[in-house]
Amino acid sequence: MHETFRRTASGDVRFKYPEPMSWHNKAKHWVDNHNQWRHAPIDLAEIWKMQWWPHCQFSFFLSISEVNEATSRGRARGVIADPVLTFRKKLAIKLMENTLNSEGRTMSPSSRLLRSRESFLVEHSLDVQPAYSGKWTGNSWSKTKQKHQKLYCRATAGCTNRIRTYCVCNKRVPMCQSCHITHVTTL
Repeated sequence: MHETFRRTASGDVRFKYPEPMSWHNKAKHWVDNHNQWRHAPIDLAEIWKMQWWPHCQFSFFLSISEVNEATSRGRARGVIADPVLTFRKKLAIKLMENTLNSEGRTMSPSSRLLRSRESFLVEHSLDVQPAYSGKWTGNSWSKTKQKHQKLYCRATAGCTNRIRTYCVCNKRVPMCQSCHITHVTTL
């Protein structure tokens, strides 16, 4: 219980709230503060124009996590919280470097499929390197003296097939047919 007062014409009247009312008055601003911090300085829901329900939920939980992190560090630990944008950058990096699979187990970085950002925008089909070409350099094939240069499959760790094929989604990664099947089915 906490003591408070009320000013009246006859003077200040002191009284104590019952315990539930005391708790309510002590914490009623937390929801307002939470919403204010969630919308400032950049409101994800406003900036990230989305209509797909899972994306809306993700942005809501992301902003809730930001505020919870700030309040827990600020109140519980007595530490100054990171600014929201700094926290977002750190969280974004952690999400991009995520090594958890769908079962929640940690994968080794070498067992993940190598895939470029553009890979989600194109169809996946196995194609053959042009003659007299080696590795993809980013905008063209490197030239070789050998007509049919074979490379080791690099799509998954442990594959030792020597091939001339690649998936059209990422020319940088030589890929055998069995790894290509795995690549397409794990999208």
